[in-house]
Amino acid sequence: MILRHIVSFGRRSSLVAFVSALAACAALAPPASESPALGSLIAAERAFAAMSVADGMRAAFLANFADDGLMFSPGPVNARQALTARPAPTDPHAVRLEWSPAVGAVAASGDMGFTTGPFLFSDLRAGRPPQHGVYFSIWRREASGKWHVAIDVGVTTPAAVGTAALAPAPALAPNGAGGAGRGPEPTGLEAPGVTAVLGGDGPDDYAAWFAADGRLHRNGFAPLIGRERVRAHLRRAGVTPARASFLPQGSGIATDGRLAWTYGTLKLTEGAPGTRPLDDGWYVHLWAREADGRWRIIVATVLEGEDSP
Repeated sequence: MILRHIVSFGRRSSLVAFVSALAACAALAPPASESPALGSLIAAERAFAAMSVADGMRAAFLANFADDGLMFSPGPVNARQALTARPAPTDPHAVRLEWSPAVGAVAASGDMGFTTGPFLFSDLRAGRPPQHGVYFSIWRREASGKWHVAIDVGVTTPAAVGTAALAPAPALAPNGAGGAGRGPEPTGLEAPGVTAVLGGDGPDDYAAWFAADGRLHRNGFAPLIGRERVRAHLRRAGVTPARASFLPQGSGIATDGRLAWTYGTLKLTEGAPGTRPLDDGWYVHLWAREADGRWRIIVATVLEGEDSP
């Protein structure tokens, strides 16, 4: 369920980034080892998706976002404020958003987790072909035990992405692993004056920030799963290495201190437009502390071009 550009119901692909999964895709089958916390998160996601179909997107998002939950339109905005600032649609079913979680994970502390999966967006008023994409949502569990969306973002893809193509979920370090004090915190890497190379292969390369099974979501591409696939994508033909700053505007962290998210602006400091691996825009990073104590990205979404700040 990706909540991008819902404020602009008339925009073309921008609204797409407000969706989630494919009704035709197989549902996520909970593994035998699934924790009760992950099971409850998957159940919350599925209930959210079912409400979107039954009652419309607006009602579903208002019911499931945290009071301070964020969506992108095009930059980060408070989702509930953005939704309530506009009148409710005359026909809540004129646009249809369907999604299904493909993978997810929950911090050992049980108070933060994420889901990601494919979405299908249909505008029944316009007679346009449906649009496909992949959403990424970070959830926060309240003291009441109820899950709410903390931040939601998504990208369009050239074709439908099946749930199986997104598996398995990134691995989280087991409870008790990943001591503090070994390597910079996420907001230390994402800070003014700190840059990463896009399209390089050294220790300061952006891909080096990723876990071995980390993934990158970007408009116009299927999700890139695995650090080396991310590196190869950024080094693809026709582009030249560049440097970029990731400047955080907000963050959240699980109470166990081993799962955290950041969002902010992506600014290219080197490289000519049109020849760079990425362009200026917005980003959302989900970080996990690995067994060696270092923080690495397990999911990243980058919004560029017309979505740039």
